[in-house]
Amino acid sequence: MLSYWLLLAAPVVSGMAPYRLHGGARRVAVLIGAVLMTLAIGLRYRVGCDWFNYIGNMDQLNFTGPGEAMVIATDPGYGLLSWVCLKLHLDIYGINFFCATIFSWGLFTFASKQPLRWLTIVIAIPMLVIVVAMGFTRQAAAIGFLMLAFAAFSEKSLVRFLIFVALATTFHKTAVIMAPMAILIDPSRKLGPLVIGALATAALAAAFLTSKLDQLSHNYIGNAEWEGEGAAAIYRLGLNLLAAVAFFFCRKRWRAKYDDTRFYFALSAAAVAAFPFAFIEPVAADRMSLYLLPYQCAVFARLPDIYSRRLGSWIAIAAVLATAMLMHIWFTFANNAWCWIPYQNLLLPG
Repeated sequence: MLSYWLLLAAPVVSGMAPYRLHGGARRVAVLIGAVLMTLAIGLRYRVGCDWFNYIGNMDQLNFTGPGEAMVIATDPGYGLLSWVCLKLHLDIYGINFFCATIFSWGLFTFASKQPLRWLTIVIAIPMLVIVVAMGFTRQAAAIGFLMLAFAAFSEKSLVRFLIFVALATTFHKTAVIMAPMAILIDPSRKLGPLVIGALATAALAAAFLTSKLDQLSHNYIGNAEWEGEGAAAIYRLGLNLLAAVAFFFCRKRWRAKYDDTRFYFALSAAAVAAFPFAFIEPVAADRMSLYLLPYQCAVFARLPDIYSRRLGSWIAIAAVLATAMLMHIWFTFANNAWCWIPYQNLLLPG
């Protein structure tokens, strides 16, 4: 448990320190933070409930070629990367490390686009880093690419946004649900981006979803093996709903300070619309809700910047305390928290 609390404490201390780094020193500090997070995620040992499932999936690729591996692994990007790691004798640690690199790259890039980078990372630690990145390797890589796509969105780069969404979809096909956001990337432009975004969305959906609908239905809809996931779905979708409420409450202030209101309005609407499905199809709703976790982190991390400096400081402190409390609650009451305890890493003794 101590390792997880240190992971949370590091960005807290960094953000609340009385001094500030600038220029090259700041970039070096950020790089060190990203590397340490990559090592913590990528070199973990027997952490996460799907640890042995991922090993079993890799074992199926031992006597296949790269093309067959892309099909067997269900998601071509993950399958090809797993096959390469097997051939290089890197095994599960190789694929975990590469996926952790993608995730950390995405998280730190996405956080750099927020007014309070450190607070964004703090809020991301419990759910996005510990639960998702250390538990759902394929989806963590997909979310890493999506966070790079969100960063591209903030720079109004349609091409980079679509490239990163496409890469995310090769690691987890359900990431295609973020492709329609391309039509919101720059409303001041004419029809071109809208047409490109719509066509790209249709192409991605056709390429990665059409032939897999039966499998997705079996895995996520009406699957009795996952009946105990209802509480987790309500918990995660509830936090997304809370972020949406916060956004709508301060929407006028948000619009006055940032130029991405349409994007966050769309994500907030999605968070509100998704919440009832936590009671109808909890597994499917929960897995889809993971793609809104970066949005959730950004909304909560921007609240201190929206209000006055004095009030903003108190909001930042409250956000840190709430994050620590949520992390404690998850480790104490989550049915599957035991899969993360104790934390073990190839670089740690014992």
